[in-house]
Amino acid sequence: METLLILAAQQIAAYGFNKGLDKIFENKESFSKRLYKVISESIDEYEKKFPKDDVNGKFAFYKSEILIEEFLKYRLFAHKGYELSINKIQIALEKNPNIIKPTREELEHFFEIFDVKVKNEDKLKELEMKTFHKEEIFNIYEKVEKILNLLETHFVEVVGLLEEEYKEVLNSCLSEIKKLKLTTALKRLEEVEIRIEKNQKHVSKNLISSLVYFKALCYESLGKSNEAYEFFIKAYNISDIQSQYIEKACISYYSLKNEKYLELKEQIEVTDEFNAICWAINALESDDIIDYITNKVPKNVLDKNNFKRLVFNNNLKLRKSHNLHLIDSLDVNKLSKEIPEMINYDNLHHWIFVLNITSIVYLSTCEIPFFGNLKKEENTIYFLDLSRILANSIINSELGETYYGIVFFFYWLESEIDCKPDTIDNLKKTYNKLKEPDSFKTMLIANSVQKRVSPETAIKIIEEFKGELDESLISLKTYCKLDDTLTDNSVLEYFKFIDKIDNLNIINVCSYLIPVIQKNIVSKEQLIEIINKIEFAKQIFKELIVLIIDSLSNSEIKIPVEQIDKIKDELLDEPRLYFFISLSYFKNKYFKECIEFLESYINEEEESRDLSLYINALDADKSSDQLKLLQLLKKWRENYSFFDYFLIIEIELRQILKDWKEIRIISKFGLSKLPNDERFFTYYIYSLFETNDKEELEKELPKIAKFSFNITQNALSVANVLIEYGFLDEAIEIIYQKAVNRSDSVARMKFFSLGINFPPKYFENFEKVDIGRFVKYEIDGELETIHITESNLSNDIVKNSLSKNISETFTIGNKLTRKLKSVKILRIMNKFSALNDDIFAEANSSFSNLPIESIKFETLDKDGIDKAFIDNFGAEEQESRKHKEQNFSDFYSYKISFSELVNFNFKGLYIDSYYYLTSAQSDGFLIRPLKYIDSKIEIKDKKLVIDFSSGLLLYELSEKFGLKYDKFYITDNLINLIDNLIYQAGQGQKTEMSITLYKDKVIPHFYSEDFHKNRINFLLKLKSWFRENSFAEIPKEKINVIRPLYNDGKLTPALEFLIDCVFLAQRKDYVLMSDDISYLKLLHFNNIISSEKFLIEKFPDKKNDILEYMLNKRYIGITINAEVLYSSYINQNKSDYNHIYNYALRNISLKDNFSPFNIFVAVEYLKKLALNASVSKEKYKYDATNFFISLISSFPNMNYGFTLQSRIAQKFKLIPDYLDLTFLALLDALRIYNSH
Repeated sequence: METLLILAAQQIAAYGFNKGLDKIFENKESFSKRLYKVISESIDEYEKKFPKDDVNGKFAFYKSEILIEEFLKYRLFAHKGYELSINKIQIALEKNPNIIKPTREELEHFFEIFDVKVKNEDKLKELEMKTFHKEEIFNIYEKVEKILNLLETHFVEVVGLLEEEYKEVLNSCLSEIKKLKLTTALKRLEEVEIRIEKNQKHVSKNLISSLVYFKALCYESLGKSNEAYEFFIKAYNISDIQSQYIEKACISYYSLKNEKYLELKEQIEVTDEFNAICWAINALESDDIIDYITNKVPKNVLDKNNFKRLVFNNNLKLRKSHNLHLIDSLDVNKLSKEIPEMINYDNLHHWIFVLNITSIVYLSTCEIPFFGNLKKEENTIYFLDLSRILANSIINSELGETYYGIVFFFYWLESEIDCKPDTIDNLKKTYNKLKEPDSFKTMLIANSVQKRVSPETAIKIIEEFKGELDESLISLKTYCKLDDTLTDNSVLEYFKFIDKIDNLNIINVCSYLIPVIQKNIVSKEQLIEIINKIEFAKQIFKELIVLIIDSLSNSEIKIPVEQIDKIKDELLDEPRLYFFISLSYFKNKYFKECIEFLESYINEEEESRDLSLYINALDADKSSDQLKLLQLLKKWRENYSFFDYFLIIEIELRQILKDWKEIRIISKFGLSKLPNDERFFTYYIYSLFETNDKEELEKELPKIAKFSFNITQNALSVANVLIEYGFLDEAIEIIYQKAVNRSDSVARMKFFSLGINFPPKYFENFEKVDIGRFVKYEIDGELETIHITESNLSNDIVKNSLSKNISETFTIGNKLTRKLKSVKILRIMNKFSALNDDIFAEANSSFSNLPIESIKFETLDKDGIDKAFIDNFGAEEQESRKHKEQNFSDFYSYKISFSELVNFNFKGLYIDSYYYLTSAQSDGFLIRPLKYIDSKIEIKDKKLVIDFSSGLLLYELSEKFGLKYDKFYITDNLINLIDNLIYQAGQGQKTEMSITLYKDKVIPHFYSEDFHKNRINFLLKLKSWFRENSFAEIPKEKINVIRPLYNDGKLTPALEFLIDCVFLAQRKDYVLMSDDISYLKLLHFNNIISSEKFLIEKFPDKKNDILEYMLNKRYIGITINAEVLYSSYINQNKSDYNHIYNYALRNISLKDNFSPFNIFVAVEYLKKLALNASVSKEKYKYDATNFFISLISSFPNMNYGFTLQSRIAQKFKLIPDYLDLTFLALLDALRIYNSH
């Protein structure tokens, strides 16, 4: 009893939690324990108040698990819509009918006690049960009574205790039948049958007929039709109550073609005018089933599922009518589409009928694709779900292999739209259990296998099929051979089986043609000839196939886009064929049209060849939405089939964006699928370097050491990473393996450079010849290097040289002529030193492939060395100098920008360029004057993007005056450019001097001992400043513009840097701060302010200090005031300041910097100078004259001279002496200016 109540409580708790009780109870166990306690106490109290003893095996209702579970579930959850499960109660009572029928009063008392217990429980009372009215208790009573009465009359009146025992067994067998345990039930029925035969006089006919009837049910469901018919008829003939079995007997006689069915049919029709079986027989016997159903069958009969099923199932055997037409006439749309919760005997045949209809309709209207899978559409999902519940019931029942066709269809559908790891294995096992698999099922399994396993395995399945190959199998077999074994004969054989191309094969024909055409297995002309002989259901299908043939054939002639558009428009109602339209656009290089059409229908949430084509089209059209391409590539990588080509595209895009973290993820994923792929391995190693993961790199060293690189550049990339992290042993070995190949000049040059940068220990030279060493000999004037090994010890030269020292000589005799040869040991080396020696020797050869040339010095004194350099490089250096001087000239006249000058004269080095232009060696740093900056551009609340031209000044000012800024925004490429400089500085640390050639002279430049160290420290400090004062990122949105340049090799680091800055500054509320006119000149971008504008607005109290500093840094184009002019004049004789006044005058004289306001500034400055007692009048006049020359030279026209005179008269009227002097100075300046 305790176990019974625990199980009941657990079942009720499970149902409750599905209805949301998890909000009240912590878990199901908590609810179950509380419920068990309340049920136990309720039963205990009820038993005490209303005791009822068990009599003759019969017991009270509360001792039945199912009744307690159903009663209390109804009591607790009726208000949530729960209804008594009559099916479960009936099964329980049939299994054990010895339950004493409860009275209505007993049920009322029991529920009253239960309600009180629930309301007194602290948690259960939260269930908020509604009052249980007597009508609801009567409802329970009525349903239980009805079931018990049915069971009491199911068998004939009891004939003694023996019949009661048989009746109980038969009831148990019926329960087994309903659970589809048919073999078990049949075995038990046969055992009972033997016992009854021995005791027939104690058993009623009706009980025997029930037994026979149950056996018939078993045979029917086990697929043994004839046995089932015989036993249905036998049950009818035995029973005294024949009406129970007459319908089954009637249809059995009919199925056995026994005319007696007519007699039974007449009997049935007397009492049941609308009997479904009788009308089904009438329809089947009619000349035209569909016409009979349409015009003769009453509507109420047509609505009966049993009628539909009988007609449909018998027509499958008789084949009197077309299945699809019959399905239409039976009005099957009225059948419920709701998937059943469970399958038992009562609904098994109905749902098999529904599945048969579903499968016929589906497979008659849907093409099974050889490429790709079925679409996850509503009808496909329904087909799968229904077949799943039926298949699971069949597998877990005793129905046997008769029904394994259903299981087969389930696994096939699962392989198409919801494939699991064991699906294909289950499909194969089920196929092998089919008694006689037909060609269609063979095609289905072979097709799934070729897509999920391999074409070879699919071909094997087809070849093992014992039936006759039809069109679908031949087509699939030929399709499976597309990759390698396809021949022109197999193509011709394929088309022999295709008489007509219609909705059911157009996709597969088109898909089949694609590789046939691309591999040129059959000529275009032959294919057209074949196509012209085939009948087409629609003319547009033929036009599509011809379009595919023309598009994919190797022809330089593009099909007019209008032709493809026309076919597309005619096929808009055929979405299954859209792929072939898109492919035609793609193959004819109409990438934009291809992309636009694909975007109109593509589903990015599922893998398809359309999505693959979309990705390829976005990649092919480099100017399309590359951010979208990136997004799709990542989605494909994370969700769909592995495709290494897509990974390579994604890596390329990520490289452009310097997204090495993502490249690391991508390449690692690639290696998980292709562990020895050189591309992914190289990218992975380089990404470890870029993400600064030395620890992970160290783990890869064993694989790196064993890896065989085919591509030199990959090997060198990996070696460079190893060198950076100090893994020199592994690095030199990788480069050595490539450099020993004399035709690999790139690797040999790299190895040659190692001699400069690697420690000397790697390039050993020895004194004595020994095994394992490389020895360079001079043999009668010829040079030869031999690697001494165990295998060549018999060589005379090697044998005689062993243990000898460098420079020793010996002779050997020629074995043929006996002539003696003189041999001298020149060098004894390890393999690295020997290779270096070999490369050096090659460099001196006229036949060398190396991009270097040795310089020959006539003498090794200074004059000889100078002459060699001048002879070899003088002319080139002179020409380069002319170009550089012209570039500087163009820069100072605004013809080229700062970035262009950086590229032309400074090899793209922004920092070196800036510090040169602001040094004493240059003519200054020219910027765009304030008057050309858009005054409407606000900087308040804006995010400021800076570049090198502004950032370096801001850095210097922060060092000089301690200025603090809000964080700026920079491209991460700015940091990368600094890192490259740091790397180059590190590489050149051993360089102690450089030389320049000027007018037949070699000028050496010696570096101090700490030069390289100081340069690296400065660059590190500068990098740190940018990091601390900026947010750095690569603007991903630039990729649409930058990728075409990247692919064409037109993207220099400087240009990419500019583009990055522009894309950052294009964002909402961003502004670019720069003193580089490249943005306006080259990129036509004007959302830009100058450093000067920012600084004087941000730090107005330090305005003069900043302007003076900019003069000190030789800025040209700034707007200066009288105070700055005066200060620069006063301080011009101070050390390191003597150039400031000169640059003040240059800013005043700059025509592009002219403003009428400059006249006011000039006169104000001169007045300050005049009032300075330390400046003599002679000195004043002299300096004023020079100043006026600078000022006048900036005038656009000389009319401004009148404004100047007027302003002088106005400001100097109170100091007449200086008024005259100033006018005299102006007159002198005009005379000098005009004379020039």
